[in-house]
Amino acid sequence: MIFFRHTCIWLIGFICCPCILGSVFAQSLPFTTPRQTALAGLVAPLADGMAALQAPAALGQLDVTEVALAAGRLYGTALPVIAAGIAGPVYGQHRAGVAVVRMGTTGLSQLLATAAYGYKLDKTTLALQAGYYQLALGDGPTVARPTFTLAGQTELFPRVILAGQVSNLSQPRLSPTTTERLPAGLRASIAFKASDDLWLLAQTDKTLNRAAGLAFAAEYRVHRYCRLRAGAAPWPGLVGMGVRLDVWGSVVEYGLAYHGLLGQVHSLGVGWSLAPGPQARIQSETVAP
Repeated sequence: MIFFRHTCIWLIGFICCPCILGSVFAQSLPFTTPRQTALAGLVAPLADGMAALQAPAALGQLDVTEVALAAGRLYGTALPVIAAGIAGPVYGQHRAGVAVVRMGTTGLSQLLATAAYGYKLDKTTLALQAGYYQLALGDGPTVARPTFTLAGQTELFPRVILAGQVSNLSQPRLSPTTTERLPAGLRASIAFKASDDLWLLAQTDKTLNRAAGLAFAAEYRVHRYCRLRAGAAPWPGLVGMGVRLDVWGSVVEYGLAYHGLLGQVHSLGVGWSLAPGPQARIQSETVAP
């Protein structure tokens, strides 16, 4: 759900080659949701309908079922990005969710569909995510590979949530004729509730063939129904900001990020809570950033 005002064609080609796409999907497509855009790529402890795609361990924070939709374009090109997800409690301490993100057209397309299961025990959640990744480049053969992720998070101290995950555990080959594989990815994040309305967030990502990335962000609830967001990532040089409006179970979100080379990216999304009433949603968010 992203588009840039201007772009560098050689960078697009660099990002879209199969080996680099493997690195991208080790951590899910960047800027899939307005929240991720506003927080400069950070997804640390996320609790909404996209949890099955971006942060499966955050499923434990959901006490109501949530739906999320997002759409846009990639880097100001004609390549559309569409994402959708649903997640919530199943029974007792069990949580589950499904999500999908698709980028591209008939000439170039990627698809990542995921299903995640989480088990919540007190303030700790363990989760398993299974995914299906597909890449098609022009007239070339379509690459289709399974992915697996283990994730977990816990409230180690009051007001402090630690989360981590390991993606692409099997490191499948992109094709039978190449040694290129979907690389394993590591993620660690921390969320600190500085006050009843302010969350401070930090996240680091590392794939086995790329340098580690860092992101820092804050989310502040200025009103019962309004949240402001801002984030920065020294590498790859991103700053972002955004807003979330949450009224009577419906959500409207906007995110804006700026890259030093590629320019601006805008994200817009909507969501719904399938709770019996608005009070259930408000209560469910008291533990989530």
